This record gives sequence, C-alpha cells and structure tokens, in this order.
Amino acid sequence: MSRWVKRGRRCRRTPAPGISSRRRRAYGYKAPSRLRPRSARAPSRHRRQHLIDEAARRGCYKLLGKPSGHGDGKPQPRSLGSLDQLFGVLPWSWHDGRPSSLADESTKWSLRQSRSGSDPSFVDAEGFRVYDASFSPLPFNPLTPAIDRRQDLINPSHHIHEVSDIIKRIYKLGDQQAFRLREAIKRAYESAGISLRPAPLDPGKPFPSFEVVQQELIDDKANEPLLGRLSPIFDLGLFATDAGQANFEEFLQSSAVIRLGQLPSDEVKNSVAEFFLMALYNYLIRQTQTHTLGRLLVLDEAWRVVGSPFLSPLMREGRAFGLGVIIASQFPRDLPEAVRGSTATRLFFSQGQVEQIREIQRTIVGKTSGPEADHVASVVRGLTPLSCVLHSTQYTPFARVTLSPYFERRTATEQDAS
Repeated sequence: MSRWVKRGRRCRRTPAPGISSRRRRAYGYKAPSRLRPRSARAPSRHRRQHLIDEAARRGCYKLLGKPSGHGDGKPQPRSLGSLDQLFGVLPWSWHDGRPSSLADESTKWSLRQSRSGSDPSFVDAEGFRVYDASFSPLPFNPLTPAIDRRQDLINPSHHIHEVSDIIKRIYKLGDQQAFRLREAIKRAYESAGISLRPAPLDPGKPFPSFEVVQQELIDDKANEPLLGRLSPIFDLGLFATDAGQANFEEFLQSSAVIRLGQLPSDEVKNSVAEFFLMALYNYLIRQTQTHTLGRLLVLDEAWRVVGSPFLSPLMREGRAFGLGVIIASQFPRDLPEAVRGSTATRLFFSQGQVEQIREIQRTIVGKTSGPEADHVASVVRGLTPLSCVLHSTQYTPFARVTLSPYFERRTATEQDAS
C-alpha cells in the first residue's frame, strides 16, 4: 500500500496492478515532497539567491555561467568583453567599466519616444536621421535592380520576379494576379527603355517607379481587383520616384531610423520592411568581403519580417560583408528556428506565458522538465525590469545580467567629461 497526495490532501490508496508511477502522476497524484529525492527538489528563491551571492563573493559563477575568478579567491568583475556577437556580429566594447555599445530595452524605449517626437534627445545625441514613411518617401526604389560589381551588369527580369513574389506572399495574391503584376512591371521597364535581359547599367535611363506600374495596370479594366488590393503601395508614395532621391548607397553610409508605426496596415508595413531587406541583401552580396563590422542592422518587432527570404541569408552571410544584426521581438516563439539558429547570443527578458517559458527552457538547457529547466523557469518569471538572462557559448547554461539604461550611461559620461 502506497501513500499519495492529491490536491494538497493526504489519502491512502492502493495502486491498481500494472499502473506505473508515471500514469499516477498524470492523473494528478504525486509523492509527498519528503518522499521525493533531494535532487528532484528545486531550490527555494532565498536559497538560490544565497548561492548566487556566495558564488559572486568567491568570484566563481558556476551557477550563472563560466568561472570568472582567477584562483585567488577575490571577486572579479563580470566582464562581457569576451562576447564577439550579439544577434549577429556585434562586438561588445567597454569604456570605464561601462559598455559603449549596447542595445537594451531602455535604448529601444528611448528610440521609440524620440521617433514619436516626445523625446528627441536620443536621436539628436546619436546623430540618427529619422525617415517616416507616412510623411516622406524612403530613399530607395524597390524596382531598382542590384548591380553585379564583378561584371557591372543588372538583371531586371530576375529582380521583377523577386518583387512580385514579395507582393504575392504579403498580399496573398493568386497566380493570375501575380502574373498580371509581373507583366505590368515588365511593360514599365520597357517603357523606360530598359532591357529585361542582363545588360550593363545605363546611368541615363532611370528605373520606373510604382506609379508607372499603376498606370500600366489602369489601362486594363480586368486589373481593377488587383489595383484595389495594391492601392496602398501605389497611393501612399512610400518610395523615391527619381534617381536623386533613390540613393541607397548614400543612405547606408549614414545612421538612420526607418519609422513604420504610422503606416495604415500590417500589409503595408511588412511590404516596406521586406523591400528594405531585399535592397540591403542585394547591395551587400555584391560588395567586397571585409570581415570587419561596419554596419549594424536593428530590427524591432522582428516578427513582421521573420518570413522574409532575405532575413536568414542576411544573418548568415552578413558578417562576411561587415553587417551585424540585432533582432528584437516580444516573444521567443515569434522567431523560427532558422533565425534563432543564426544568433550567437540571446537575451531573454521576463516572461509569464507557459509556452514562451518552455521555448526559453529548450533554448538554454534543451528540455522543459527536470531541476535545471525548473530553475530556468523560476529565474525567467522573477526577472525585474532591465534585467535579463544571457545565453551564449561563453556563458552556459546562462548568466543573469542587469542592463544600464541609455540615459544613465549618457549622464555618467557627461559627468566624467565635466
């Protein structure tokens, strides 16, 4: 006869023959805590904090990550200088004990406030230029094909299929509608005197804009349903229409923020974001491989573009061309495996949803049950604002990190300078 506990009340039950302990637990029964082995009990919150403080005092973070002590028994600072990547290839440099380059929740908050016009200090201090697609056209034309620097050729036909595939996937067009769109873009190229075959770039022939494609569709009344679906792209004036405005290379040389929050629908926002990723990828892969970080791409609310066929190649191949990538999303499950697998360092902030916590457990310890997984779940649930869990090859299974807000670091820098 065995003793079991159900819903906090002790009762005596005789288990039926042939029923295993796993099935008993599945039906709501579990052994009392005093009968469970000590290894199966998760440490209490006070006990965990005591172990963390003791590890910090000894200078050895075996609970949080790799040891940082030097064997002399003195506590050492938790330097993150060994990190060479943060969601891509972001080097982490330090100045006077503070990180000089750090994308955290407070920085994102400051950026959002500055973009809304209520706090321009962040943008002004960092020298960012804000492009608001709802008020002015973005400085690139999605219908401009990439130039192959090795052969100095362009391939308009290949580029037309890329653009039409993006629009078809985002707006859920049918095959016939996608065909009509491609034919209209082809006629727009031919009207501009540009051959659809690979040919050298002629600077004297500007590429057509979406307004020209709209005129090509208007000429046929059978295209009215397609015009209705794509009217935001045609009517809002989202992209540059002349060669003087569409200078993507000059745009990449500056520090800029593209604001999409005030665009009317998710389809418009997603299409603009994917057109930008397409232009960036086509530009980078035709440059010389530098293997030195020269650009940093930050994607907030990255769930909008995780389905883009250009995001994963950018994260995999971008480091060879000097591109670092930081992606941020509200929930870990928003990012597919192909995107998560391309990240070298992951920062997890507080989560309360069970499915999201399980995803963090699988990422850090590879399982969702057991003492280690339970410990990860308790830590993630108890994280305070501006504190997070850092997981990388240098810190296994994880390290608890407290981030310094941007305004505090800037204030400290100004005080030191004065």
